[in-house]
Amino acid sequence: MNLQGADYGRALCLHAAAKRLQIPERTLRYQASRGRIQGAFKEGKLWKFSLTAIEEAQRRRHKETS
Repeated sequence: MNLQGADYGRALCLHAAAKRLQIPERTLRYQASRGRIQGAFKEGKLWKFSLTAIEEAQRRRHKETS
């Protein structure tokens, strides 16, 4: 994935993103590795998630449960 020139804004670590979405870290890591989370990217060995991507995932999740 080429991140040069991309503006992801503020990024959250795996732990913070999983806590915000109220799902296990392992589940979020799996979804990110399968490309199901837009805005997820790796910095070295660590997964990072753009704040806008997490907010979008929250909206989708809320819509599904409503």
